[in-house]
Amino acid sequence: MDIKTYFARKKERKAKNMAKRKIVWSARPIKATLPELREKLENITHLIVKLRDKSLYGVCRICRENPITLAYHLIPAGQSLNTRYDLDNIVGACLRCNGAEHYARSDYAFRHNSIFGLKYMDELYRRAKIKVKWGREDF
Repeated sequence: MDIKTYFARKKERKAKNMAKRKIVWSARPIKATLPELREKLENITHLIVKLRDKSLYGVCRICRENPITLAYHLIPAGQSLNTRYDLDNIVGACLRCNGAEHYARSDYAFRHNSIFGLKYMDELYRRAKIKVKWGREDF
């Protein structure tokens, strides 16, 4: 076997193997991991909230001074999975209010009650206490 024949056959074998791989990979659906699905849902939810509040209010819902830069959870996202993606629990806010809330949670809880109303916040806290288990289908 001369060298030209050897390389020609090698090239043919490589092309056949690549064709087989394409068939195998295209037939198998690629599933996203649960953390990837959570991140996508969170990004979509935050985008919806920012667009909603920018068109309605234009400024931070908490301080009413600065422009909206991020989505802000009235009940912290880590506290309850049930209200983490709830659009009623998320409002558009500025970076300053979001950062300050971590250090003065009780002050901001009082401020939330005065801005959104006690009935509204009680309903959110009631929903937050309900235990849920999210699966792949839910995301």
